[in-house]
Amino acid sequence: MVRSTISILRQHWLRACGCLAAAAILAGSQALAQSDGKVIRLSAVSLPPVVTPDHDGYLDNLIMELFSRVGMKVVFESLPIKRVLHSVNKGTIDGDAGRLREAGKGLPNVISLNEPLFFVEFGGFYIDPEISVTRLDDFKDHSVGFLQGWINAENLFGDGANVVRARTPDSLFGLLAEGRIDIAFMTYVPGMEILRNKKIRDAKFSDYRIRKGVHLHLNKKFAALLPELERALAEMHEDGTYARIMHNYEVGD
Repeated sequence: MVRSTISILRQHWLRACGCLAAAAILAGSQALAQSDGKVIRLSAVSLPPVVTPDHDGYLDNLIMELFSRVGMKVVFESLPIKRVLHSVNKGTIDGDAGRLREAGKGLPNVISLNEPLFFVEFGGFYIDPEISVTRLDDFKDHSVGFLQGWINAENLFGDGANVVRARTPDSLFGLLAEGRIDIAFMTYVPGMEILRNKKIRDAKFSDYRIRKGVHLHLNKKFAALLPELERALAEMHEDGTYARIMHNYEVGD
C-alpha cells in the first residue's frame, strides 16, 4: 500500500516537472523569437469591420500582410485606447496598429509611418430628423457622444457642456438609440456596421465630415524598420494586394 502511494506521488511529480519544463521551453522560444525581432506586439482596438475580435478585419489583414513582408509575425493585444500610445512610448508594447498621426504628438518615443494605411471619415450619426449638421458649429446645439481616448473628438468637443464619453462603440450607439445623446461622433464604416447590427434604420450621417489618414505607430526602437515597412506598403499597392484586402472598404457614403 505504501509503495503504491509512493509510486502514484512519483508519477504526479514527474508530470508536474514535465509541464514546468514544457512551459519553460515555450517561454524561452517566445523570448528568443522576440529578441530576434520575429514577433511584434501591437495594440488593436476592436472596431468591426476595421478591426475584429478574430482579427480578420481590414486593418488586421493589412497589418499582418505588411509585417509578413519584412519577416515578422504580429501578435495583437487589446489595451484601453487612452493608454495605448503611452504604453508604446514606455516600450511596454511595441506599437499601435492604427491611429491618427497627431495622436502620437508629444510622445518622444513614438514614431509612425509617413504613408497612411488607409483613410477614415469622421462625422456625426443622428436619428432625429430635425437635426442638421453641415458645419462644426452645428454640433454645439446638441449633446454629442464619442469614444474615450479619441484625440480628434476631444480636440473638437472636449470642452463642451453636452459631451458624453463612451467606453465602447456599441455603448455609444446604444446611447444614441435610447435618445440619451443626439449625435454619435464616429467614423463612417464602423458606424454603418453598428447601425446594421443594432437594426437602427433611420440614422443619418452628417454633411460635416473630417477625412483623416490612419497610421501605424511604433516605439522608436523600431526606427530602422520604418523604411522596410514603407517599401513593403508600396509593394502591396503595386502588386494589387492592398486593393484585394481593402475591397469593398468605403471611406464615406
